[in-house]
Amino acid sequence: MKIKEIKRNKKRYLVLLLLADEQESMIGRYLEHGTMYVLLDKEKLDQNV
Repeated sequence: MKIKEIKRNKKRYLVLLLLADEQESMIGRYLEHGTMYVLLDKEKLDQNV
């Protein structure tokens, strides 16, 4: 597994973010200012994602 910081195209994770906060407008507000990390599993690492 690997932890990766996401600096661009954060909205591609919108489906997952909506599970934590149902208001897309609020997600947009903190998405620009916050730091986002993803945990990649071995399968994703093998696909060079």
